[in-house]
Amino acid sequence: MKKLLFALTLLVSPAYADYQIYTHGGAGGATGQWNINIAKMLSTVTTNPVDVLHIKGSGGRKAVDEYLQNVNEPTILSTSSEYATEYMVNPKWAKHNFLNYCPLLINNHSSVVYTHNDVDPMTFTTGSIAIHGKATPDVMGLVMLALGPGKTTQEYLDYIGPNGINAISGMKGPDRRLGILNGELDFSRAPGSRVLKEDTLMGNIEGPRGGFKPLFNWGVQVGSGIVSDPNEVKRGPLFEHLFLDRWGVAPDGDFYKAMRTAANASHLMDALIVMCESPYKNEMLTKVELALGNQENLNTLKENMGDYEWFTGDLAMAVWNGVNGALNELATTRIIAEVYKATGQKAKPRN
Repeated sequence: MKKLLFALTLLVSPAYADYQIYTHGGAGGATGQWNINIAKMLSTVTTNPVDVLHIKGSGGRKAVDEYLQNVNEPTILSTSSEYATEYMVNPKWAKHNFLNYCPLLINNHSSVVYTHNDVDPMTFTTGSIAIHGKATPDVMGLVMLALGPGKTTQEYLDYIGPNGINAISGMKGPDRRLGILNGELDFSRAPGSRVLKEDTLMGNIEGPRGGFKPLFNWGVQVGSGIVSDPNEVKRGPLFEHLFLDRWGVAPDGDFYKAMRTAANASHLMDALIVMCESPYKNEMLTKVELALGNQENLNTLKENMGDYEWFTGDLAMAVWNGVNGALNELATTRIIAEVYKATGQKAKPRN
């Protein structure tokens, strides 16, 4: 019996995985599934399967703290769009510095804001959405669409509430999804990696308000700027295109710039990173590039997560430095902090 128990221990022990990925996302959510897909891809070039450790708690900080306790082991930290605005303004993130990390890979993806078919993109002025860290730019975008151009930052902030765009806090992922499906919420978001499933889900449910549709997408970054989501699945127009169609002018101003900076940064935070001094960094970089060099792996990622770019090597490092610049941009962090306060969340710009 002892020999049997020992053998079983060997089979399930994460110590026998080549690498361990620490993520704050549960296995059933978009973040957890993103990591599971990546682990499967990396396992094609490792001797033993890559493990994903789902460590919930403290808004993602618990996963970071546990990674740091094992930083000299073959461990990897997974970040997500959830981290972006939290890192900017949540005082509990102040002790962490992402500049101490180096990226193994970065997913250049987008997200979509959904609504009901009875909501007119050209005329709506009110509505509700569940607020959490990664939905902060979504709330800001809805406010701008509802109020239009030429408003001050304070006027946009004052429109967050029951009489304007009502940001409802405290809803977990399943509750947020149920809220849009049963009609209680007017708007909801889906990350690009989940849109394939979300679109199928919403397409199969009529709902109480005539069905669902994408309102807008945040686009992806290319050398020339921001372009609309490249996938064939319906994702709605780029935010800037919808704003221009509705109001006749392009969005501009400090509030818009902070929103766009936060959105861009959050969509480049779906990444695998390690402390730059990790003794396994170079080995891991080689494995990642080897896995992404396999066309079959790329086809699988595209099928499961959408048609998006994956950055590695020097390009990933340059993008990561740019993201960190955005996360510490004073004008942005101050406005994001005010958005947090307007939605009932505590906030203090990290800089």
